[in-house]
Amino acid sequence: MRTAAFHFRPALLPVALLPAGQNAPPAYAGNSAINSFASSVAASSLPGVRFVPMAAANNIVAHGAAVDRPLLNGNLNAIVLATQNWTPGGEGGISNNHAIGVWYDSAQNKRVVFNQDVAAMPAGARFNVMALNNLTAPPWSKAAFVHTATSGNTHDNRTALNHSLSNSAPPAFVFTTDNYNPGVVGGTYNNHHTGVWYTGVYDPVFPNRWAIFNQDNATMPTNTRFNVLVIVRRVCLPNVLR
Repeated sequence: MRTAAFHFRPALLPVALLPAGQNAPPAYAGNSAINSFASSVAASSLPGVRFVPMAAANNIVAHGAAVDRPLLNGNLNAIVLATQNWTPGGEGGISNNHAIGVWYDSAQNKRVVFNQDVAAMPAGARFNVMALNNLTAPPWSKAAFVHTATSGNTHDNRTALNHSLSNSAPPAFVFTTDNYNPGVVGGTYNNHHTGVWYTGVYDPVFPNRWAIFNQDNATMPTNTRFNVLVIVRRVCLPNVLR
């Protein structure tokens, strides 16, 4: 018997990480989970080193932009998260309408933010980047980790995380970025915008798990890898790179 294919496109709820002392916007006033997280975690206390690199003539390599930071250069253990930022500080406005990921360029010993469809990276494109070490000190030994989509954890358009911090934990906050070659191993493109969702009881394949999914319902390629950060409320955050 052929089983029916399940595709999920859950509604994504925006979450604002607010500076210390700033109240949640009125739009979030009815959501106690967001208000609690936003009011208890100041932007300055989030784990990792954060910065906004810009694609420019001196760092663009074909479809990517190299990130030149001493804390990242040559550091294969760092977990890097990247999100496009159209107007950092209210300035900029360069559109890069492509799904992105990160990879490690062993020739330069630098991380590169790249376009998954190998389209040329436009000069002036900017990204919010967070860099964390592959954390080893308990209890955060697995707060930041690399997830690999395998035949056992992937179905249709999604791949399910299996981690003690996120399993059966709907209040968790999960952040991900495609990682083309963690540890300079691998090399799988996933040319799709991705998101995360908590499956609950609605996913018959991976119940009560956090999953990374392709937003256009395209099949998730096996061996696609993701850098993942899980933040659980009322748990101390790990030490940052210094």
